[in-house]
Amino acid sequence: MLKSLVRNRTTEKDVRAWLDQNGYYGTSATIEGLELHAVQRPGWLQIFSFQARVKSRDGSDQPWSDMFGVVKDDERKRGDQKTQVELFPTAGQQTDRLEQWSQGLISKSNSKDRGSPLVLTIAGVVCVAIALSIINLLT
Repeated sequence: MLKSLVRNRTTEKDVRAWLDQNGYYGTSATIEGLELHAVQRPGWLQIFSFQARVKSRDGSDQPWSDMFGVVKDDERKRGDQKTQVELFPTAGQQTDRLEQWSQGLISKSNSKDRGSPLVLTIAGVVCVAIALSIINLLT
């Protein structure tokens, strides 16, 4: 329920409009996991990732497809240049584009990398404290 309350409706609307303009039914698409992946200070440029189940307008035998998407939204630009959307059939292609577009930006993966050493250090200190407490009790 919380995910449905906290989401980026503006970006979702932009994705649906792009789908409509690029051979898909934007209104019926299911867009999930629309998350901020990277940002450039002060926040004008934002990179998002998402997954979508989309229906093609071309009338193929398999009209529904599961796709992986990326959005590059630059608030400094106007019109068609403001929002770029790309869809990929595989998560690997999505990851490659996210890495490409996120170069030099503050990214979700960067923040995870910074937190890991801190968590490991804290865990190590806690383990040493527990070990010393046990040794103290036994002696």
